[in-house]
Amino acid sequence: FLERPLCHMLVLIFSCSYHLSDVLVRNPGYLSWLIEQNTLEQHKPYSEYRAELIIQNTTFHDRHRRLNSIKRYRRREMLRIGARDLLGLAPVEEITAELTFLADAVIETVASLSFEEEMEAAGRTGERWDTGGRRPFHRFAVCSLGKLGGTELNYSSDIDLLYICETEGGDESAFYTSLSQRITNLLAEPTGEGTLYRVDLRLRPDGESGPLVSTLQDHMNYLMRRAHPWERQALLKARHSAGNRSVSERFKENCDRVIYSSISSGDPLEEILLMRERAVMNLPPGERERNIKLMSGGIRDIEFIAQALQLVHGQSRPETRSRNTMEALERLHHYGIVSDDVLESLCGSYRLFRTIEHRLQMLRDAHTHTLPDSGAELQKLAERTANSALEHITSVTFPAEVGKAVRSVQQLFHSFFRERSAGEVPLLLSLPPGEKEVNTILSRYGIGEGKQAHRFLWSLAYGDFPRLEGPETLQAAVKSLPVILDAVSKTPAPALTLKNLTGIVKATGAVRSTMELLSAGGDFLRLFLNVSAHSTMLSAILRRRIEILDVLAEGLRPGSLVERMEAVQAIRGGAPVQAPLGESAGADGELSLREITRWYEEILLSIHCSHPIPENGPETLGPLYSDALEQVLRALFELNGGHETGAAIFTLGSLGGRQCRFGSDIDLIAVVPDDGSRQDAAHVLQRMAEDTRTVHLAPVDMRLRGEGSGSPLVQPIAYYEKYLDERADLWEHLALSKHRFLCGDKDTGNMFRTLVSKAMGRIERGTGLASGLKKARGKLESLSKGPWDVKHAPGGLYDIGFITGSAAITLPGASVRSLPLQELLPVLEDNGLIDHDDISTLTRAAGLYYLVKHAAALHGISYPPLPEREAFIGSYLHNLLGIEPCAEAVFTEYLGERRRGVRRVFERYIERLGAFSG
Repeated sequence: FLERPLCHMLVLIFSCSYHLSDVLVRNPGYLSWLIEQNTLEQHKPYSEYRAELIIQNTTFHDRHRRLNSIKRYRRREMLRIGARDLLGLAPVEEITAELTFLADAVIETVASLSFEEEMEAAGRTGERWDTGGRRPFHRFAVCSLGKLGGTELNYSSDIDLLYICETEGGDESAFYTSLSQRITNLLAEPTGEGTLYRVDLRLRPDGESGPLVSTLQDHMNYLMRRAHPWERQALLKARHSAGNRSVSERFKENCDRVIYSSISSGDPLEEILLMRERAVMNLPPGERERNIKLMSGGIRDIEFIAQALQLVHGQSRPETRSRNTMEALERLHHYGIVSDDVLESLCGSYRLFRTIEHRLQMLRDAHTHTLPDSGAELQKLAERTANSALEHITSVTFPAEVGKAVRSVQQLFHSFFRERSAGEVPLLLSLPPGEKEVNTILSRYGIGEGKQAHRFLWSLAYGDFPRLEGPETLQAAVKSLPVILDAVSKTPAPALTLKNLTGIVKATGAVRSTMELLSAGGDFLRLFLNVSAHSTMLSAILRRRIEILDVLAEGLRPGSLVERMEAVQAIRGGAPVQAPLGESAGADGELSLREITRWYEEILLSIHCSHPIPENGPETLGPLYSDALEQVLRALFELNGGHETGAAIFTLGSLGGRQCRFGSDIDLIAVVPDDGSRQDAAHVLQRMAEDTRTVHLAPVDMRLRGEGSGSPLVQPIAYYEKYLDERADLWEHLALSKHRFLCGDKDTGNMFRTLVSKAMGRIERGTGLASGLKKARGKLESLSKGPWDVKHAPGGLYDIGFITGSAAITLPGASVRSLPLQELLPVLEDNGLIDHDDISTLTRAAGLYYLVKHAAALHGISYPPLPEREAFIGSYLHNLLGIEPCAEAVFTEYLGERRRGVRRVFERYIERLGAFSG
């Protein structure tokens, strides 16, 4: 019994494969079958596997027994193929072909069994599966990809399948979906006899989120419109495995038409490099030099060389196309594209690497490609590999031959892909969300929120369901995004900029052409960056009103609101829109309110784009924002019938001082003549306040009126004359120093201005004024909100406001009340109240405080910021203002330094004010 050939075979099986040894031990009868004549010597084609499976299954009628019978047959044939391999009776390409034919026969058998079960479930018993028929329920095919598609299956490969049908939908479509689920389950279902194959369906359209079965037309549409380059490349190996062969052939024709016609739309070599980089990145770092499949100079590099040459030459030379790697190389050699030396080197290396891969997998039936890292295990692998059809490989020559083959493939790969680069952005777009490398790449652009930013990039390149972008957009993204990301990286908060910019680009409805325009740089890119980097709020407006983009790009500024309203009214052929007092504005009023809102949005964008921050500060932006607000408020006053009340509306605070910023509160005060109706005027103000919310203005604040929030909204002139003379605090006089007529009855306005001037003239100057200022300022300091506060804190805006506001009291002879800060401070210097250096201290601090609050408001962030936003706003303001070092914790120190400087000026001012006689 133990004659030498039999003994040799047993030693090989027991020493090279625990898995095959276990099969033989559990089934000792297989041994006599192995040594029968022709069992090991002959190559078995697909037809023979299929015929044997049909015969084997005819003896069983129970589904469970039939499935186990298929598994036993497969296990026996795997033993036979493994023995042929170890005995060196067949080269590796013949071994992989047999493994593939066996898998095809199993898949076809399981598909047929599944079809019978589905037909029985549908009440159509007795109908056989006609794999060439076109009648309903027969127009279905199982196509293979990957190693199975290329007739290159391993001992422990997953099988990549696609389910394709030709149907109009309805019951037939549902039937095919259920059939696909049944086939998948039977192939992967474990029983007492184990499993057949691990099935991978992720190469179907839209991957795991896509439908299980694709129609020919749906799959074609997917390839044409949104398939990734690597998905099209994977279809090079598409092949019929089971079901209706004519459906598979039409499917393959569709694939070839797309694969080889899209060659001009992108560089296939760069796309293949991208796939290679992505595969290597998915490996643990410790395996990147030991994975015989994916390492540099490994199996995948040889496959990619063959695929790249087919993609380059396959359109004009269809005869070079082949799903099988070695066959493709031989065809390329036959037609003079690959030289003798290259063919010999690549095919020799491929045979060696695939044999090593087989030895790794057959040991324990494990899906592995990783070479051992210990010398002893590597020596065992060498000995197992020497047992093969590779004549020049021994356990002694193994290390040298493997090293030589790896270096040869590396050199050839580099020569084929010379001067090509996968590029960071293509790699980024090819990686799935959450990959560590995503964060690494994006961090080089200053983007820390990698996962979220990655979604924005994917949205630009691929679109969002159901509005998905075509392959032309992906190609534009690959070319444009490096320029765009480089520009984004120079903004104060790159991740936020990318988010806002993505939204604006998507809103254009022309993602591809917009990205191409942005990549050209120039004014268009600067415009996008200015809005997206500096204002989330304005980005939202631009997304909603994308038609404004062209106007902004041309630098055109909207006319006045009065002109806009007149133009709208002229188009409608109506009179100026006014709502009767006490009634709602109605349809016309609402329409006018929409026009006011639209104009205000346009003017905000225009101001921001034509006067970007931080180059422009309060001296430029203050009057522009103030003028815009005033126009809206006058229009709302008119719209609500304010002129019929005889009221006069005055602005105070930042609007009164024409120092408004984005999102400034609107401080108003209203007065009526002594015989006027306070109720009617209050009603107008209330409706104006409601309308400001519709127009998306900041709230109207009327707390600076006499007696504050507990008093009526509107008071007559006589009330204020008495109130200012008898009860008003010093801080109220300082607030009124910024009062400015906005709209309404001019006579009423003039009377109010006169009594305010008289009241200020009666205020005690010198020591009394100085002590009053100091006391009032102390009360406000108690409202300070910590190190971020630039308003109430010592050295904040109130210090500057008290200095400028008291000038109207101290210097009544000089027309200082209406002077802007940069003009008022020299007047105070001339009067000895401040020093020359104090001018710089105050103007710089006022500019900083303005920009800090303005920048936060542009992004919709409250100021002072909430604790969870402090880190972001600190980093953002540092980068925006160019402050070094750029650290969040330092920004409050920077603010503190400016506040301390202002406080020193304020204290000197108070001291000098006490001695000032005018």
